[in-house]
Amino acid sequence: MRQRVLVVTDVCWTDRFAGEAALALIQHARSLGYDMFVTAFAGFDEEVVRESKARKIRGHTVHYDADLPNVIDTMRANYRALVDAFAEKCRGQGIECATEVVSVEPLASLLRSVEVSDWAAVPRDSEFSHSEGLTQAVPKSGERVALQLCRETAIPVLMGPAVAQQEPPSPPRKVLVAYDGSDGASRIVHSIGGLGLADGYEAEVLTIASNERDARALAERATAVLATHGAHAVAVPVASTAHPADILLDRVAATRPAYLAMGAFGRRTWKERIFGSVTEKLLTDCPCALLIQR
Repeated sequence: MRQRVLVVTDVCWTDRFAGEAALALIQHARSLGYDMFVTAFAGFDEEVVRESKARKIRGHTVHYDADLPNVIDTMRANYRALVDAFAEKCRGQGIECATEVVSVEPLASLLRSVEVSDWAAVPRDSEFSHSEGLTQAVPKSGERVALQLCRETAIPVLMGPAVAQQEPPSPPRKVLVAYDGSDGASRIVHSIGGLGLADGYEAEVLTIASNERDARALAERATAVLATHGAHAVAVPVASTAHPADILLDRVAATRPAYLAMGAFGRRTWKERIFGSVTEKLLTDCPCALLIQR
């Protein structure tokens, strides 16, 4: 079975961590017999760069930096180096990898590429807008590419770790699946089962409810779905009224999973409206990779 994977690279702090997490999951799938085809993608918005180099003079926009073409060419070359470096790592492992660099409407191009991919990987803090090589800051888009991908696509999105990962004491590694019964949670369970992303790992399904009976019923529903795909998972029902993100973060700290899988923008409780969504809190605070699906 062939899997098509889209890996986003960017000039940001978490790019290396995201690339390492993506490559580890790609190598893992390949070791299980999957035929992997990867596209390394990078993009920046040339128009944003041009706007940062312009100013209004008597109502007219004037580009006052004569070196603007060289700045854009340098940025394009730097992004080309990013995708080429990742492609070289893939090819060194015998994995086929294409590259794509865009400088016009990068998010639109990314979404078109996502349409033909089984899953995607992206640095957690990528924004496609950076001040690299510029004499003044480029305006930020205000929303990370990772969140935009989760909102606009239906495939699983792997968001790289926020920090460098330490290997656990011994294999096999764990996978933690957060399940709340929402549409997104159901989709991610079917996806990781169907794509074999839980194969070869010790999978746990963590569910949270105000009482253990409801939490266990949720967990058994998810483990049954994984079983239909040939994946075995252990149910971890938690009876608690604490914030779900805090419970998940405690479990991540205790088990150090390869990644945490969950649905994005799931059921919103009154606590989430007060403290912020589980997705956004984990995107900020979770140290391991996140595999999220809308």
